[in-house]
Amino acid sequence: MIAAFVLALWTAWLGYMFVLVVCLRFFITPGKRNARLALLLLGLSLVSIVLFLLHIRWVQPDAWQELMGAFNRRLARTSGTGIKVTWAAWAGKMADTLRSQILPFSWVLGVLGTVCVIWRRKNDESLRYLGSAALCFFVLSAFYVIVFQNASYVHDYASFYFTVPLGMMGGVALEAFLRACEARRARMRTAGLAATMATCAILIFAGERQALALCAPYHILGKPNDFTPQLGHFMREKFPEGTNVICNFLPPYYGPYMQYYAQRTVLEHIFTTDEWINAVKDPEIAPVGAVIWLGKPKAKQVLAALPAGSREEIIVQGSLFCFWKPHR
Repeated sequence: MIAAFVLALWTAWLGYMFVLVVCLRFFITPGKRNARLALLLLGLSLVSIVLFLLHIRWVQPDAWQELMGAFNRRLARTSGTGIKVTWAAWAGKMADTLRSQILPFSWVLGVLGTVCVIWRRKNDESLRYLGSAALCFFVLSAFYVIVFQNASYVHDYASFYFTVPLGMMGGVALEAFLRACEARRARMRTAGLAATMATCAILIFAGERQALALCAPYHILGKPNDFTPQLGHFMREKFPEGTNVICNFLPPYYGPYMQYYAQRTVLEHIFTTDEWINAVKDPEIAPVGAVIWLGKPKAKQVLAALPAGSREEIIVQGSLFCFWKPHR
């Protein structure tokens, strides 16, 4: 077991978080307290951190400063471009990620399994142990997503670790259903087995379908695959290097695709007219430019609210855009 914890520490930062959660359990759980083991794991974590810090300092003299910078950046509630994100925007992104990355039926099974564990925990020691293990993974995932808000906002995989406790509790729910069917007539047992097998098949095929959908490219405005590279080429051509670009046609949580082809920073979560006005006047994100799709409702209202500057209309695959730049 100690070797497994050491490997976890040397695999990823989440390994340290998991060890801390386990140590907390050993310190406070009634009947399961093991202060010596918890202190041993904390000591191993400390030794591992010291070795890591010495190693990176040996490789790169300023590694500690860069490490602290990266740590503070991940703690901040900002987007991938460093722009401050509101609590509502962050919560919306988390809800969208948890819905799209994990099947809704998996959440249902996880909740039902949790109810089963709570209901039967006094009479079934194995369920108490399994529930405790699932709780450790859940606390780990919640801690990572909530505390390191930049990481969870930018990287969809941050919430993937919720699949561990959901999978464990989903298995409990299916087992409880089968046990309930076994206590009845033979027909009910057969029907319960068939329903369970159908549920597993649905999860497999729905999961595969969702995975393929996530891998598929996003089509901006319903255009073909080459639309994004073409529009990105114009953005790269019209805006100088270092310009932050605002767009009115990208959906929330769009991803890095347009930014990749444009080779310019594309700012996120700027939708209303007031948000546009505040963004173009904010000295922290200057220099700034705008690409406005004129086919969107209120596009002219947004364009009229922008300060004086150069405006150039460009048609890309039949869609009319206005490229705005402030006067120097």
